[in-house]
Amino acid sequence: MREVKKQSYFSFADYDGTASETKKDLLEASEKSPFVVTSPVSSLKIKNGSDATAEDKYLYGDSVAWEKTDSGYTVNAQKIFNEAKGSATSGKYTYTEMGVDTFDFGINISTYNTNQLGSTISEDFPVLVLADNATETITDYLDILTNGGYTRANSIEDTSANSPHVDASVTTYKYDNGVFKPLSITATSDEKNSLEVKKDAKGRISEFATTTEYDNTRNRFTLLNR
Repeated sequence: MREVKKQSYFSFADYDGTASETKKDLLEASEKSPFVVTSPVSSLKIKNGSDATAEDKYLYGDSVAWEKTDSGYTVNAQKIFNEAKGSATSGKYTYTEMGVDTFDFGINISTYNTNQLGSTISEDFPVLVLADNATETITDYLDILTNGGYTRANSIEDTSANSPHVDASVTTYKYDNGVFKPLSITATSDEKNSLEVKKDAKGRISEFATTTEYDNTRNRFTLLNR
């Protein structure tokens, strides 16, 4: 068991142990043998690719799951973090190896509508707010969701260049006619991504860098995807 822990990462279900089925079309997910885990499925959907007639795709996983409360939203990462710090029920497995001592959800989590002045959508959703410390904020958030797995996997030394154990890409989506579409469909000539993923010589992620672009007040959000 110790040997497996040092070399491999498994995810058979979501944080709460659910492996639910869904009939929704999911983003970059298809049937695999023996199975592919896609729970929980988010209520947030986007238009994938550059084809404006393509089917809508739903996001999935703990990173895009939340509970709606009277005061707003509680994202799954906050639940995971709080339970790891002592609020879990007795006997429940918690993420005690995340390596994150503090994370200010009150500052770092907002909502889409809050950041879109004068233009809101009917199904609001939480967003991760980035400022000058984007690398630290995103890294901590990913380590909360993966029990420290992101940093451990990204730090693995490899003898060959451009053979990373972790990869990520950025797509910015803009709200248009009732659905979020990538900038490849909706962008004007001066619109670019507001976030960049930078890598070192071996292809490992070295930095999450904000650009001079921004999403707030522009009917946009940025998706960091693996």
